[in-house]
Amino acid sequence: MNFFKSFKQKFKKWRESRYFNRPDIWLAYIKINDELISACIKNDLALLRGVPNPKSGIHFKDVIRIRGPVGTTTFRDEEVPIYEMVELVRSSGIPTYTFKAIIPTLEDFFRLGFSFNSKNESVSFNQRFRDQKYDPQWRDGWCAVENKERLESIFSGFVLENRDCKVKDISLYVKRPAE
Repeated sequence: MNFFKSFKQKFKKWRESRYFNRPDIWLAYIKINDELISACIKNDLALLRGVPNPKSGIHFKDVIRIRGPVGTTTFRDEEVPIYEMVELVRSSGIPTYTFKAIIPTLEDFFRLGFSFNSKNESVSFNQRFRDQKYDPQWRDGWCAVENKERLESIFSGFVLENRDCKVKDISLYVKRPAE
């Protein structure tokens, strides 16, 4: 009996993991607490591909039910639909870490994003990088990574390759009751 139960659970997990392999919409934005998060959509469900602000209680790779589209925005000269979040369907359980970083140029920002994306992880900042000028200020960021050791490995490799970049104050985000 345990064999069949185990097989059924593994098959269900495998089937769920393949659900978003062929989405109806490859790129859309989901509005969560006035923040736009990138996602792919199939039917009325969205798989988040960006890291929401940790205060929202939503995580990277969560599956949410959506309503819409409620508007559009542009990304690289293309119209991208915006949807509203209705409810959380399934949490990924991937923890969100906060950190501070000096990412002086837009090019460095893209390099950091590639460092995370190449490992199937994601990073975000609360400030947008608007232009190409050199700007060595500390910025607040958050990222979604399976564990802190992997996160530190990504950051240490990135900082070694990009000497002008620095990272500090890495910590697991824990939602406080007052928030």
